[in-house]
Amino acid sequence: MWQITIIARGLSFYTVCRKEADANTVAVTDEILMQVPVIQRYLPADVKIHKVFEIAKYIRQTIHSTKWSGIEGGILVVVVLFLFLRNFRPTIIVALAIPFSIITAFIFMYFRGFTINIMTLTGIIIAMGRLVDDAIVVIENIFRHLSMGKERSEAAIIGASEVSMPIIASTLTTVAVFFPLVFVTGISGELFKAFGWVIAYALFASLFVAIILTPMMASRILRVQTNYEKEVGWYHYIRERYGLILNWCLDHKRKVITLVCIIFALSLILIAFTPSGIYAKI
Repeated sequence: MWQITIIARGLSFYTVCRKEADANTVAVTDEILMQVPVIQRYLPADVKIHKVFEIAKYIRQTIHSTKWSGIEGGILVVVVLFLFLRNFRPTIIVALAIPFSIITAFIFMYFRGFTINIMTLTGIIIAMGRLVDDAIVVIENIFRHLSMGKERSEAAIIGASEVSMPIIASTLTTVAVFFPLVFVTGISGELFKAFGWVIAYALFASLFVAIILTPMMASRILRVQTNYEKEVGWYHYIRERYGLILNWCLDHKRKVITLVCIIFALSLILIAFTPSGIYAKI
């Protein structure tokens, strides 16, 4: 939407330019910006056109902010991967799942006619943390077989095949959460349909990376690190504590199940006290 002031002979006239329902706000605004100087040349000298309000400006700012949030998130994902994998080669292999999956999602967006907007970028950012999960599972299992003395090609084939069904099921369950959004109708459907499709595209691409590209790259560049089992202090501490907690949970199944049921019941009660509405309270 554009609001324009036309000043002629001391009088101000306001006009509003609105796009059609299926038009792109930013594209329409750019076209108006190109045409305003042309219109100005045909107007009398004492008639001036001044832009008062432009909603496309705020859309650009939001998209820019969202885009950089996604870039920062991707960098943090790689850093966290390196801290826990503690090996440069598997980190690179797993991290490649992020750009490949995002580019694949953009390709499908192009053929579906989706634009890069707040909803599609948000969908990509939400999916970004999930894009590397399957590849991590595959690379760790391949590395385990390498540590057992297998050749790289054999370790890649066996390691990927052993976990292929679990990661397929894991990906499908995540897609099942977001995919129903593509069937939403009305105004909400126009907003969330692309959101659901983009997440599905990115997750299916990450699954392809995990079961096809990750084993292929691992068979070529992954090597067994002799000091892999040598852990840094904080990692060793976390691993020990996790083992102790897990053992306690397995030894006290009834207490754990009871505690989980209590937390679940309390969460259901809190739903009644959670405010709801179109706009969030800031």
